[in-house]
Amino acid sequence: MKKGWFLPGSLVGAVLLVGGCFESGTLELDPARVAPLDLVMENRVVLTPGHQVTVQVEIRREEPDPEHPVMLALTGGGTSGVTVTLDTTLTKGNLATLAIAVSDTAAPQEIHYALDGKLAFYEDHEALVVSVQAPTTGGADVAGAEEYAPGVTGVVKALTINGEVITYEVINGLAIVGGDVVLGDAATLEARLQARSATCNPSLHTDFACSAWTDGVIGYSFANNWGDDDENRRMRTIIEDAMEEWTRQIGIRFVPRTSGEFLQFRDGDGCSSGLGRVVFTGFDSQSITLNNSGCDTKGIAMHEIGHAIGLYHEQQRNDRNNWVVVDFGAVKEDKIGNFFQFGDFIVDRGAYNYGSIMHYRWDAFAKDETACNTGRVLSPPNFAHCSVYPTDPPEAIIGQRDNLSEGDLYGAYRLYPPVFRILGATAGQSGDRFSLRLDYDRGRPQVDRVVWTSDRVATPLGTGNAITIRASQVPAGLNNITASFVVDGITITSRSMVLNFSNAGPTISVVASNGNTQQHMNQVFSLIATATDAEDGACVDCRFTWNPVPTTGSTDTRIGSFRFTDAGPQTISVTVEDLGGATATATLTVDIVNTAPTVTIVRPTDGIVVASGTYLFLSGRGSDINSNTGTLPCTSLRWTSSNASDVFSSATGCNPTLRLAGGAGPRTLTLLGTDGHLWSAPDTVDFTVSACTATGCPPTAYFELSEPDLPDVYFIEREMAIIIRLGDSEHNEPITYRVYGRRVGQTTTFPIATGSEMLLDETTLSSAVDLWTPSASVDGGWPFCSTASQYRDYQIILEATDSTGMTTTFSRTVTLGCNLI
Repeated sequence: MKKGWFLPGSLVGAVLLVGGCFESGTLELDPARVAPLDLVMENRVVLTPGHQVTVQVEIRREEPDPEHPVMLALTGGGTSGVTVTLDTTLTKGNLATLAIAVSDTAAPQEIHYALDGKLAFYEDHEALVVSVQAPTTGGADVAGAEEYAPGVTGVVKALTINGEVITYEVINGLAIVGGDVVLGDAATLEARLQARSATCNPSLHTDFACSAWTDGVIGYSFANNWGDDDENRRMRTIIEDAMEEWTRQIGIRFVPRTSGEFLQFRDGDGCSSGLGRVVFTGFDSQSITLNNSGCDTKGIAMHEIGHAIGLYHEQQRNDRNNWVVVDFGAVKEDKIGNFFQFGDFIVDRGAYNYGSIMHYRWDAFAKDETACNTGRVLSPPNFAHCSVYPTDPPEAIIGQRDNLSEGDLYGAYRLYPPVFRILGATAGQSGDRFSLRLDYDRGRPQVDRVVWTSDRVATPLGTGNAITIRASQVPAGLNNITASFVVDGITITSRSMVLNFSNAGPTISVVASNGNTQQHMNQVFSLIATATDAEDGACVDCRFTWNPVPTTGSTDTRIGSFRFTDAGPQTISVTVEDLGGATATATLTVDIVNTAPTVTIVRPTDGIVVASGTYLFLSGRGSDINSNTGTLPCTSLRWTSSNASDVFSSATGCNPTLRLAGGAGPRTLTLLGTDGHLWSAPDTVDFTVSACTATGCPPTAYFELSEPDLPDVYFIEREMAIIIRLGDSEHNEPITYRVYGRRVGQTTTFPIATGSEMLLDETTLSSAVDLWTPSASVDGGWPFCSTASQYRDYQIILEATDSTGMTTTFSRTVTLGCNLI
């Protein structure tokens, strides 16, 4: 370091103005304007006549001896009547005091100054560095409460007005209460307090009527004096987030503004704000100071904005002694005034709130913060060294800076209640329902805080910004409907409207969809309800509720689908609720019946000829419309033969075998199906058992066809399976067969299939599957498919010959249809 070179100092002062107007940069003053205006900026002071400010200066050394003397030099000043002094020009400590004063006779002044520092006696030492700046205090968090000027001791004053003692601290000519609330110029404040109006108190706001921001709209600007662009941007983001929280919860609007009524956020020694809209200063703007090294959190910004909105400290309420203990012996002597109570200057609103963002912390302004915090974490807590602590319960947390509590919201809403009107109806209007909504002229609070009531109903009708009230919810006749805005169980504001409720229930009819009042058991059937409403006509939006609950679909529908598993009468009801809430009920009795099942012998078919002693492979099935599955189980099917000598492999089942042991002659095969309610139905097949002659026994020969495409109709050009059954009781040799066809009534035949089958044994019928695709040429070129509705009957004939030359012929008639669909 060169000999004789002084390192320029840097001093950032605290913003001291309350209710004043200031911007970063040049400030122009009207000399004739004598309203209080006190401001310390970086290297600049603005003062009104008769005022003085003091600024502490911190000296920092980069050398081993922290007590080495530093030489301070002061330059700057103002016009006549201004005094600028530094308490010492040579100090071994770290702090010095700068005092700037303006005489009573001078005009408002703007004073520029500069501080330089150097280490005394060591001008030649190259390694020594000295800087001069505003002292760092650690901000609000160190003291447990926000503070206007951390580390500064002011003059504690007390005024007695109408028997109430008001205690405050005067720092730099300003009246400070609670550490961070700037009431304004002390001298002006004292004069106004002593002559305060009985109806409006613009300083401590008995009812805040004189200090709320107009229509809940708060203008704001940023001084942007926290440092470089990045630091200014960081602080703006913190403050904007805090404003957004108040907007979201309360509906207060913050609008950028540099004229008219507005807040200016700026740097300062600590954290501070005015109380409410300070209207008596004569200036448009007022300040919120937030130091960027101790007041730079969203919670602290929300706290100071709470003061600007009009909220005071929670522990300064008149009922605070019922909830907290203030240990004045543990409080720093010069900060005792921060715990004064407002008396009749305020009215406590709502219940005491430990969780308020406006509450002091337990170590606020405590002499021994470390001992306080050490004892607080014990269980139970020991508050021996704490300045303020809760009593009910003692474990309660106070001094949080995370979010707005219900008590904070209640207090703010009392200052800025939402202004709204009820829309959707006119007073005295009659109807069976009313859809009401709120239209807000100011604010739009959380909808769950709006409660709707009737003067004739004990419980609330609902919540929210909109509601539909039906005649079923209230007594008939006139009801005074009220929308109340409620916070923490306390009504903030409300609006009412008298409405006349009346309603007649709907008219209902119920019919079955198929027109029958008799329905099958285990089958789904539907009932249709229709309703008309005296007030609404077709009852389009009415609510339909069935009893019992429908088997399928919703209970709230005009069509109810049901299925019953037991026979007998069933009474079904439907209740219809109209839009006004009136109801009516209609019933229909339905007779649930059980019907006999249906059984079918699939194999064999009528007319077949079977050799005596051979076997028949039987196939049968049954359906039951009244069962859950719609089918009869095989165990419910029983077979019998007209010849008792014939032998079944099983008397029950879907596919037993039958040995024709009863000799030759006609046979009747019977299948009986019985459902679970013992209702039965039969099916029969007649066939012939052929007798053996002297030359032998004829073979068994018949065929079965695949399922038709439509009932009893086979389409041409589609495959048909012909299942041939062959058997011979005498020989285990091949049987020759041929299958041919002809149109019914004609003699011309056409071949289908030929072949032979080997008997598996003497008693088992062998089978072959031959596939045949009928076509338009089956009738010798006849144009079969000229239209889609043409059908023709054909005979299919099977001839089977055994090894002895005995022949059996079997035929069936089928219907062929054109396949143009």
